[in-house]
Amino acid sequence: MKITLRSFHRYISLAISIQLLLWTISGRNPLIKAPVQTANPKNYGGKELHLGLGVNFWPGKSTKKGNILGIEVLKPIVQNKNNLQMKSNYQIILGYERSF
Repeated sequence: MKITLRSFHRYISLAISIQLLLWTISGRNPLIKAPVQTANPKNYGGKELHLGLGVNFWPGKSTKKGNILGIEVLKPIVQNKNNLQMKSNYQIILGYERSF
C-alpha cells in the first residue's frame, strides 16, 4: 500500500508505503538427497513488515503523462523468519515509469 503524502513542488512528491510479506514453501526435490540445511523447506518462509519513505520526480512539462522517476527506502519493522534465515536490513528501490 502506497500513499502520496504531499507535493512539495509541481514535479516532486513524497510517498509512504507499508509492505507485508508472507511466504512459505513446501515439498521435496527428489534430486537433493544429501542432508543439508538448504534442502529443508522448514528453513524458508516467514513474515516481514516494512515501512517505506520515497520521493517521486516528474521531469517534464506534464505531471499526468511522461516519465516518473522514484526512489524509496524500506526499513523492516517486524521480522519473523523461519529457522536459519538472516535478518533483513534496509532496502533501496529505484524505479522508472513511462506513461503514454
